[in-house]
Amino acid sequence: MKMRLAIIAIAASLTACSQKSEPSVSAPAAAPALTATEAPKPAPDQQQLTAAANEASKPFKAQEMSAAEEKRVIRAVQNQQTADGASVLQVLQHAQKMRPQEFKLGEFSVLYTTDGKPSSVGVCYWIGSKRLVGDQYCDIAYDISADGQAFTPSVGSAPPAVVKEMTITKLDQGRDAFLRSVDEHYESDCTDFQTQKKIC
Repeated sequence: MKMRLAIIAIAASLTACSQKSEPSVSAPAAAPALTATEAPKPAPDQQQLTAAANEASKPFKAQEMSAAEEKRVIRAVQNQQTADGASVLQVLQHAQKMRPQEFKLGEFSVLYTTDGKPSSVGVCYWIGSKRLVGDQYCDIAYDISADGQAFTPSVGSAPPAVVKEMTITKLDQGRDAFLRSVDEHYESDCTDFQTQKKIC
């Protein structure tokens, strides 16, 4: 009898244990909401991407002068008066006539900035007998004013001492000054100083 009662007590104890609830697991706390500045920006939609691609693929368009306008500004520079009364073109032609082996005039052309705007009229020339395209000097240019009516020597931000020795400064001083500059240029660039022989 006692054994039976003991078995009943053990069974009741096991039943009570089996009915105990499992410890509850608390839900994780919600992450704090992002502020407007912290929130990720939405990815661009397909329409925005297409518009950006079309803009990038547009061909570069230079704001080129018409052929007639280019001729006008070139002619204006050629006719511009130098210090001795001769025009720019006359000074250059005089040097070519007096020093045919040492100097040859090249072309006048309108030069453009990297964003396609006309900036200046440039002049190329040759010193010495080497007269391929790659042998040209193109250090003479006249800046074009915004209205296309005025032309000034293009010297950039060079200091006065450097400007004084520039080819364009010699050109603006007239025929004699430019001819001396041609002679100096020829001696400097076309003479091998070790052998004293002409190399161009």
